[in-house]
Amino acid sequence: DERDVILFSVGYGPDKNGRVSMNFGPLNRIGGERRLNVAVSRARYEMMLFSTLQSEQIDLNRTASVGVAGLKRFLEYAEKGTRVPVVSSPEATEVVSVADLIAEELRRMGYQVHTHIGTSGYRIDAGIVYDEDPSRYVLGILCDGENYRNTKTARDREIVQFNVLRQLGWTICRVWTLDWYENPHAVLGAIMEAVRQAKTQMKTAVAEPVLPEVVAAPVVAAPVEEEWSVEEEKEEKTPYVVTNLKNKGEKIEELYYVTNRMKVRSRLEQVLQTEAPIARTLLYKRLTQAWGSSRQTQKVESYLEEVLHEISYYQTTHEGLSFFWKNEEQCLGYRDFRPVSDREAAELPPEEVANGIRSILLEQVSMPMQDLIRLTGQLFGFARSGTNIDAAMFRGLQEATRRDFVKFSGGKIVIR
Repeated sequence: DERDVILFSVGYGPDKNGRVSMNFGPLNRIGGERRLNVAVSRARYEMMLFSTLQSEQIDLNRTASVGVAGLKRFLEYAEKGTRVPVVSSPEATEVVSVADLIAEELRRMGYQVHTHIGTSGYRIDAGIVYDEDPSRYVLGILCDGENYRNTKTARDREIVQFNVLRQLGWTICRVWTLDWYENPHAVLGAIMEAVRQAKTQMKTAVAEPVLPEVVAAPVVAAPVEEEWSVEEEKEEKTPYVVTNLKNKGEKIEELYYVTNRMKVRSRLEQVLQTEAPIARTLLYKRLTQAWGSSRQTQKVESYLEEVLHEISYYQTTHEGLSFFWKNEEQCLGYRDFRPVSDREAAELPPEEVANGIRSILLEQVSMPMQDLIRLTGQLFGFARSGTNIDAAMFRGLQEATRRDFVKFSGGKIVIR
């Protein structure tokens, strides 16, 4: 999970004699550096570190753990920032990117290759020109080079960037530096196979490309057959109504009382009737707040999951995110969107975002995808863009494509 600002506390420190044990629990074990990496990379903008332990108190001569060495470097960076010395070769060397090496080899094999394509944050490291149409690229190659390092979050690197490029019509092949240096012939073989498959797809594709399905389809398998009428297109956006579950002095411990089980069930039904479609996380949040708590523990979620099985509802899933509906009919015929609420981006049902996208395009007709993503985010109350917000808007765009609301044409998203 990610947050804008994270407060990070280091629980290790010296004893009363000033001695520091080199036992840092899971960090000492094999793979401990991965735990540390996850912990220190969840903040989007700022991390505030609280620690009595100083970096100079960690003696790497007393331990060979990679995780402990990582903790020392992390503390150094927190203390000194960019003033931490970087270990480098005394002699300056010219840096040649892997993309340039790959492009050089591909040119020797007869391919026409361009490097460093684009001017946005989603650049292509190397692009292979389509021999039957030099105005098009048959394959884009992404490497873990400068562009990869400059991307702020793992989600941007591994999900958002891929989705954006694919929705712009690119067929993408990922190449890792270590794979290239260990076995360049295998990497070139994989690239040529990707080119062959891409050419086959381009020859068999329809003249007008549509947005590819790069996000897992929801549980609802049947296509939406209802047509949008003119009256429906002119309907006003629906205000978001929050369920009024006032806390009456109840404590979270009382949630599990047998005598309160019917009350828990009744409140779940009340929230579903008022706020469906609603994200699982938001549904559980409403219940825990009604019992005087702002925290959702695994125990609370497991109990609410158990009670939820006693209630009639319909569920869809997108990228591992669950959304609850009153019933299947509500999901299939849903035409509303509720722009103002206290929901986070990940709590927006893609079906609802798709309706918001269609509402925008009914007025604008067509828009560049990035502008559409930005305006849709603003429509749902997000003043600025961000990783989670963009991801939620992409899920809505995929749903709009699945429902045949929009299509990709001439570099823009167009209303159907």
